Amino acid sequence: MRGTRARWPGLLALVGALLGLIFAAYSTSDYAAHLDRQIHQIHCSFIPGAAVDSADANPCKTALFSPYSAIFRQSYWGGVPISLFALGAAFGGALGVTTTSGPGLALKAETIGLAVSLELPLIVCDIQRGGPSTGLPTKTEQADLLQALFGRNGESPVAVVAPQSPGDCFDIALEAVRIATTYRTPVIILSDGYLANGSEPWAIPSIADLPGERVAYTTKPNAIDDKGDPVFHPYLRDPETLARPWAVPGTAGLEHRVGGIEKADVTGNISYDPDNHDLMVRLRQAKIDGIADTIPPLEVDDPSAEAKVLVLGWGSTYGPIAAAVRDLRLQGHHVARAHLRHLNPFPANTGEILQAYDRVILPEMNLGQLALLLRARYLVDIQSHTAVRGLPFPSSALAEVILKAVNA
Repeated sequence: MRGTRARWPGLLALVGALLGLIFAAYSTSDYAAHLDRQIHQIHCSFIPGAAVDSADANPCKTALFSPYSAIFRQSYWGGVPISLFALGAAFGGALGVTTTSGPGLALKAETIGLAVSLELPLIVCDIQRGGPSTGLPTKTEQADLLQALFGRNGESPVAVVAPQSPGDCFDIALEAVRIATTYRTPVIILSDGYLANGSEPWAIPSIADLPGERVAYTTKPNAIDDKGDPVFHPYLRDPETLARPWAVPGTAGLEHRVGGIEKADVTGNISYDPDNHDLMVRLRQAKIDGIADTIPPLEVDDPSAEAKVLVLGWGSTYGPIAAAVRDLRLQGHHVARAHLRHLNPFPANTGEILQAYDRVILPEMNLGQLALLLRARYLVDIQSHTAVRGLPFPSSALAEVILKAVNA
């Protein structure tokens, strides 16, 4: 009897521990599901081609989802599984697409770096929100720019674009597809919560009027080996775009290695050669730099041609800046404005535009990330105006800042 009584405390402790584990697992799962709904299903921008279920419509349902992202988002919380499936789709000859917000972009960093190494088209839609961490999951911000550009190990360049309005999300998605497929590179679309939850009148274009982005897959060997036999070189680059061939797996004679380890130029074989690594790093950067040759120049709205002050913006600051500049012009002031949609690379004439004005004001919903880049790149004294309140800029507040610069 004493032995039985002595075992009861241990049994009770074991049962209590098991119940505690079950409760903790359920609570963690429920919290993760709550965060997934809060973070991922609220903030996604409008992009073409995704059907909207009227019974469950929200901004995420109108986002640019790959089939993999739409399916596995229901089962996995976080960025790595979803982005891996999207990259797998790109390897299979499809356009890999995934969506996220700031924390998810950090989780996807390794996969984006792998896509840079594999040189495959991948589109990542980052709908920026207040951070860091969970931060302000239902509020807007523009603080992921430096993460999009540099948030990976090694020299890992990607193209970065940003829509300026809800309607422009459509056009910027098409531009991202063009860049990704033409240059075989990841492209990050930096939208934000203000655009994702906004709307504007928008004329649905005719399918016939849309640019036809046709991808030419490689279907046969592209070189001859030392024995005179046909061979496929997966890193034999296009001389204009520096893009490598895109061969669909299973194509006879086009078998090749993929992976994150550095590849030899042309052959794609594993290489630890120092000179080859230096060459490949520079080729990948040159490929991104070359995109500037195919994007429109930065346009300046300066109707009087007498402005000394330029207001520069990117992303969702387009609307508040346009309203503020319009009000000042109605008061008789001369103010110019310009808006960047391509953030890496910049339009080729960006430096020329910035240096043409006495003062350049740059409003950002961060602590001056684009201003930092422009100062370093073009040695222009950008006047940074920042706010990180989870809210868009009031046009009246911007007008006051601009007016001070005009009268200085």
